[in-house]
Amino acid sequence: TTVLLGCYIGYIFLLEITARSLTKYYDRVSFRLFRVAVNILMVSALLSLNFDTNSSFWFFYALPLLQSVVYFDRFAILVVLVVINLAYWSVSLVPLWSVTRPDNPFLLLNSLILTLLAFLFYWLFKSAKESRKLQHFEALTAIQKIPFALDTTTGLDTFLSAAIRSSVQAMEATSGSIWLLNKKGNSLKSRARYPGSKQIS
Repeated sequence: TTVLLGCYIGYIFLLEITARSLTKYYDRVSFRLFRVAVNILMVSALLSLNFDTNSSFWFFYALPLLQSVVYFDRFAILVVLVVINLAYWSVSLVPLWSVTRPDNPFLLLNSLILTLLAFLFYWLFKSAKESRKLQHFEALTAIQKIPFALDTTTGLDTFLSAAIRSSVQAMEATSGSIWLLNKKGNSLKSRARYPGSKQIS
């Protein structure tokens, strides 16, 4: 087990190096599949070497499940879930280093928990993506209002005030300001601020 964990730590270091040096290949589908497969094999090996009816190593299958939710679509997630359950039952029903007989109801319960985890991860990730899309839409809507301020207001100061207000709201910032460069004196002057419109020299 110690050797296996040591090898896995080495694998994590290699992944980190790959992520920094080979970014073009790191996010390819084939390499993502490879990472998911390695984690499934790792958990299966831990279960095989340390099989016990009350072993908690099975819960580490949640890692490749989470990876599949982040990386792939629904069909691929279901395929990964099926592979994980097949791997779990295979190493549990045919333990290599234990004479302990597997508890089938316990295995069934754990498989059900893994399935529920897959649906939970998928729902949470999908909700997060939808929320992010909504935030992007609201930000774009706010920014798109800026050009209309030029048609409905008079004067540069009023336009700049409307522009900085929309930008701050779109970015969900607490405040913002627009500074214009005075080429003659090589100095900056605040022309618009939000909240507040006080000018600062």
